[in-house]
Amino acid sequence: MNTATLSQAPAAGTDTGLGSVVPIATTVGLGFVVALLLGGLVAPAWAIAPLVVGLVRLSMQLPAFLPRVPVLEGAIVAILVVGVAVPATLFDFDAIGLSSDDLATVVAGILLLYWYWRHRRDLTVPRVAYPFFLWLAWTAVSGAVETRTTFGLLSGPVRIVFYAMLLVAGLHWFRRRELVHFALGLLVVVGLLEAAFGLWSYLVDWKILRLFIGIELFRDRQPLGQVVSGRITATLGLPSNFTGAFFLFPALVAVGYGSLATAWRERLGWWAVYGLIAWALMMTFTRGSFLSMALGLVGFFVFSAKRWMMPATALVVIAVLVFTPFLRRFEEDLQRLPIFGEAFSVIWENAATGVGPGEYLPDAPTTPIEDPDDPGSEAPPTEAAADRDETPHNSVLLVASEVGLPGAAFFLAAVLGTMALAWGGGLGIRRSDDAILATAVFAALGAFFLQSQTNNMFQIPPVAIQFWILGAAGAWLASTAGGRWSEFLFSPGLGRG
Repeated sequence: MNTATLSQAPAAGTDTGLGSVVPIATTVGLGFVVALLLGGLVAPAWAIAPLVVGLVRLSMQLPAFLPRVPVLEGAIVAILVVGVAVPATLFDFDAIGLSSDDLATVVAGILLLYWYWRHRRDLTVPRVAYPFFLWLAWTAVSGAVETRTTFGLLSGPVRIVFYAMLLVAGLHWFRRRELVHFALGLLVVVGLLEAAFGLWSYLVDWKILRLFIGIELFRDRQPLGQVVSGRITATLGLPSNFTGAFFLFPALVAVGYGSLATAWRERLGWWAVYGLIAWALMMTFTRGSFLSMALGLVGFFVFSAKRWMMPATALVVIAVLVFTPFLRRFEEDLQRLPIFGEAFSVIWENAATGVGPGEYLPDAPTTPIEDPDDPGSEAPPTEAAADRDETPHNSVLLVASEVGLPGAAFFLAAVLGTMALAWGGGLGIRRSDDAILATAVFAALGAFFLQSQTNNMFQIPPVAIQFWILGAAGAWLASTAGGRWSEFLFSPGLGRG
């Protein structure tokens, strides 16, 4: 094991596995307020100075907040967690279906391969990885039979391999407790920064529309477009639905850490962190994110023995509902049912192997494969694909449509198996610190899975990667708390010892 480390040990006197959150919350909060005043009263460009000062100050505080971790493993986790903030729209490589937000994944993937090579003699494959092998095999079959584009051939199998490798590696890494808290703590910090930037953009009406940075506008048919400036996208370069889904992770993890804090100063710090992230989540005006967060919070407080954060979280949600026009989103018609119906039709007609990975839409970023019936020409999309102009907005339906019902079953087994790792088993109240934090992680995973039923969340790698990282981290928290499911899914050869 590499003994070189990143960061420092947590500050003395904290009881959450991290250093004090108060300096982090104070720096981001003050920077947000100053940038808001300068950007709103003078000009957005005036906010650059407090932004730079705040980031420098924050970088000086992070070593005291995050625990010391091995360099290689810490670097991979950091690249993937921070990489979600890289805008997806800066540039792209259509020929291979990659864009700017994939660069972090590529770099982390190279380091991950190096880690596997270094540990090739002591690696074990836990049972939870088995569904990935079946999902991969069936996707390869579908690609061989149906796929007509290089994007489909790459995006399907390569993505599954990366997810599986990340989960299995994480189950080896997170046996070190400090890596668990490093990953979760860094995720909270990234979420807090994204939330502050997104809210600033929303309040001063700053945006780069073509890059999906800052905020995006409502559609013409949406009446809220006449009331507010837009929907928060922060720096992700993705539609606001995906930004809202990302915020689920740091928001619910922050509630977990806040529930473990004993000093009122720390409790208020975690409450402030949750409040800013939850506010930003709701200002994405994504109904699925809001409902998923609400259900995640309910689930957490039902099973957690420490519930002091419950009034604080409820206060934030109620305040946003009362003082913003968020509830008007529920006056709009649901647009999902027609596209769900279209996806069911595709599945009915292609139940075994689907239409092929990446083939649901004809206008996905692709390099068409040569038409075998007309050498030198490109194979056009099928007639049925040409009639579709939207994805199913549901991860399970999209997988079933593209690789068939068997592929969807294996995908669900991989997702639910990962969630089961973090749950650990049993329906009793969670009382130990590890069990409570594992419950918060499970709530975040469950909330993300719920929103994936209204958006293609698992098909957006920078966001979906956070699911697999949290799943592996939550697995060890649940295991150390005595989770029976975690022990079974770890086996063979990956027990707690």
